[in-house]
Amino acid sequence: SDVITQIGFGVKPFVSTFMNLLLTLCEQTEQALITSRKNQALRDESNDNETISTEEHDANSRMGRVRSLSFLRLSDIFTKFASAVDFSEHGNRLWKSMSSSVIALPNTVINAENPPSVLQLIESIALHHKLIPLLYQSDDCIVAVFKCIAGTTRMKVMNSVLRIIEGLLTDGGTVDNTNLGNDGKSVGQVLILKHIHLLIAQFTNRLIREAQIANSEEDTSRSFAVKAIKHNPTEGLQLNILCQVSELLVSAGRANDEHISTMEDLCSLLVPLLKFDSHPNQIYLVRTVKSLMPNLSNEAMMSHFHSLSKLLGPNKNHAGIISHEHRQIISSAISAICSHDSGCQKMKVVAKAIEDINSVSTSYVDEHDFERILPV
Repeated sequence: SDVITQIGFGVKPFVSTFMNLLLTLCEQTEQALITSRKNQALRDESNDNETISTEEHDANSRMGRVRSLSFLRLSDIFTKFASAVDFSEHGNRLWKSMSSSVIALPNTVINAENPPSVLQLIESIALHHKLIPLLYQSDDCIVAVFKCIAGTTRMKVMNSVLRIIEGLLTDGGTVDNTNLGNDGKSVGQVLILKHIHLLIAQFTNRLIREAQIANSEEDTSRSFAVKAIKHNPTEGLQLNILCQVSELLVSAGRANDEHISTMEDLCSLLVPLLKFDSHPNQIYLVRTVKSLMPNLSNEAMMSHFHSLSKLLGPNKNHAGIISHEHRQIISSAISAICSHDSGCQKMKVVAKAIEDINSVSTSYVDEHDFERILPV
């Protein structure tokens, strides 16, 4: 690694040789790992209580370290030479030699403080648009990464997973995350759409777990008169990723039952996160909810009517949302709900009243349209 760093692109002719060496190490350790697990399974089946010898334990430990180091060196090579070397020919060999580690990844990250080397390797692939096609060669890899989103996943590991998903959404940073609705889908976006139902389910489970922990901490702080710490370092990035995933799903335009069900699950996940706050994340969030609304069933849409409408009112003894842009987006979301049921004229009247009372003047900057709010 140090030699490559010092010499730089002067070693480009030898990259293929380095890849073959590292992949050979990965293949050998993969085979040793499979053999070790088979031996352990045989011991378990025979109810043999014999403990693993010190030599065997040391050998497994050395094998694990060599394997981890090989993954990190592969990550270095991908990062340094992705723009200059085509690694597609190594794809099948790479995933075959990593198979055991990829499948075990969701269990490996449970309560882990730092991302394991295999996750770091996948991250380096997902962050470069020329490497993302490698991920298309392994379904197990994407599934394993999505399964890492769990209530037991800690901050550093979660940040790594979120960066992988963001890399896939933006094609390694080459696609603006505000233009995910274009017809042409990148390889990364296709991969996410392929497993989007799993991704939403994992996010749902994690957010439910976080809400339970937050409520527990709040109850404890109330009991001991201590101020609860509610800040979650990954919360903003999680919301951002969820909104991007939602827009990708809407842009897919597949009106089948499974997609509609997933959109309903997404709305149920996002609407409770809306707050009396005009932070850019909240405006992005309500805009995403608005884009999802027209695709839901009547029952699902009406279930969110109260949650959205109360955002236009006061917040306890304080003023509610003041931002004109924020209020108009909420009004549009409520109008989408009211307009969905064409047979109910009263809902249409409600929708028009809400739009009128939150209308903005087209003649003056940052002013209400009082001619619509208070018609003479």
